[in-house]
Amino acid sequence: MKISVSPLAIITVAFSVLLQHGTAQISLTVDLDDLDPLKECNRRDVKLVESNNKVYMYGGETWVKNGTSTPIIGVNHYLRIADFTSARNMNDSAILIAKDIPGQITIFGYGAFWSDSNKLYIVGGAVIADPYLTQEGKFIDTEWTVSRGGTVFIYDINADKWSSESAVQPDNGDDVTDSFCCGAFAWNAKQRKAYYYSGSNWGGARMSDPNATPYAVVRNSGDVTGNGNLLSFDTPAFKWTNQTTDNKLTTTWTESGQYVYLPGTESPSGGVGVIFGGNRVQSNTLESLRKVLVYDSGRGIWYSQLTTAEGDQFPPNRVNFCSVAASAPDNSSHNIYMYGGEAPGQTPDAFSDMWILSIPSFHWIPVGVNSVPRKGLSCTRVAERYMVTYSGLQGGWEVSSDGDQCDQENYGLRLFDLSSLEWQSRYNGPENSAYTVPSVVYKAVGGTEGGGATQTAPSAGFNTPGLESLFKKPATTSPASSPTSSTTSGGKSNVGAIAGGVIGGVALLAALIIGAWFLLKRRKARGAYTPAATSAQYEADGAPGQLSELHGNGQEGKPVYEIYGRVAGPSTQLPPQELYADNAFPPSQNVKVVNEGYT
Repeated sequence: MKISVSPLAIITVAFSVLLQHGTAQISLTVDLDDLDPLKECNRRDVKLVESNNKVYMYGGETWVKNGTSTPIIGVNHYLRIADFTSARNMNDSAILIAKDIPGQITIFGYGAFWSDSNKLYIVGGAVIADPYLTQEGKFIDTEWTVSRGGTVFIYDINADKWSSESAVQPDNGDDVTDSFCCGAFAWNAKQRKAYYYSGSNWGGARMSDPNATPYAVVRNSGDVTGNGNLLSFDTPAFKWTNQTTDNKLTTTWTESGQYVYLPGTESPSGGVGVIFGGNRVQSNTLESLRKVLVYDSGRGIWYSQLTTAEGDQFPPNRVNFCSVAASAPDNSSHNIYMYGGEAPGQTPDAFSDMWILSIPSFHWIPVGVNSVPRKGLSCTRVAERYMVTYSGLQGGWEVSSDGDQCDQENYGLRLFDLSSLEWQSRYNGPENSAYTVPSVVYKAVGGTEGGGATQTAPSAGFNTPGLESLFKKPATTSPASSPTSSTTSGGKSNVGAIAGGVIGGVALLAALIIGAWFLLKRRKARGAYTPAATSAQYEADGAPGQLSELHGNGQEGKPVYEIYGRVAGPSTQLPPQELYADNAFPPSQNVKVVNEGYT
């Protein structure tokens, strides 16, 4: 249900704003209509996830503003839902709804937020200090919790119900019971695991009332420590793993970078994750985008890789940006889109640029599109080819530095086409929205919009042994095809060897045909099939659709069928398979007997 607020009254409230050098007392007149969660002036650090073509938005802060008055910054205490299940204009008032989050659910900033099936999951980051305003214009004390990483908050989408549950702790290593802030989070959908890399252990702060000074919860800021581990959460098992990382490759305290999984590499057993950007806290230096970290979650192995850029024009190093990834239809390239962010200490203004890091070439490609400057924003992918962005600021982080700027166009939602590389005012629906490789990418790495990239390695090679194997496709050489002509040291073809191989192959084929004929004749004379006393040998025995040259699996009682093709549908005959030994598809019903080796 959409929350609506009627401007029945004008109220005056007093609140405090934490400025750089202290606390200022401010009195404002707030129009209740401005408290509508869909009409707020601005918002920042809101987390996004997509589930069944709906985008869910949680956490962060919102700005409420009346006319030209200084905005109130408060906790975002609503679960906002953007509906992308059907075609619509982006300014459609029905595209976004908001639901109040119950008080017992902690509102975090910089934590973890993901979706698995029809449930949303939240694990604690830093607790936001600000109070929040109710629809009636009342300040409510920020809810905080001591059950941080040890407790997972759950929202059941179908039941519209919130709950919480204690997580199962690791078998080895430290328990994951602390809060974690500002690290890089990623979700591997097919593996059903959430990953949180680096960042800080931070309890957060809160205000007890709008006139109070924020105070630390659990620990003081001087007690904040860096997290050098990789935390992973197995959603079906509801269990944490706390893995110590290789500090020669990784860092022990990097904040505000990004961690994405390459969709075409995801599987139930793992996937390839890429981590880049951020700020190294102890030295207060931005991580270079000339290098990225790669994590193979299937084997738990880290790699690092230098990137390249056309004309040596790399994107500026940054924090507080957002990113999504999309893979070519044939998985020959995986493309990470990076948008916005900032470079603290250099300028308070947000970046408006967008870049694509194409992998496995690890090559940066600029996207020449006019975009709104944004930092502290979030984005997610919907319907394969679209990126949805929400929240973010243009200038400084405080009210005083960002002035009267509001972001109310399309309720703060923006839609970007990852294939055409254009911002869209209309969403065409999930149908026929398959991702295709944009021209700027395939012009740089080869191929077409359907894939076929020819630049499948960095121009200077892979830096870490083993990284290349993550992107190698298995050989597809046909069993009937012969290798290329072998040559002698003089460079001439070895005709004798080839001729001998051909003659030998013909002789072997003839022997196999005669032997098969003899066995079939003998079997017919004996009547019904009788399994041998020892393990029978079956050629090409395997799961339907995954045939391979195997034998001796010990499953007795399976007759051997010579050269048939399994029917895949009412009118579809798959190519014949040699000596397939799966009696789940008997020849009389789903098998077409064909001539030896050919159709």
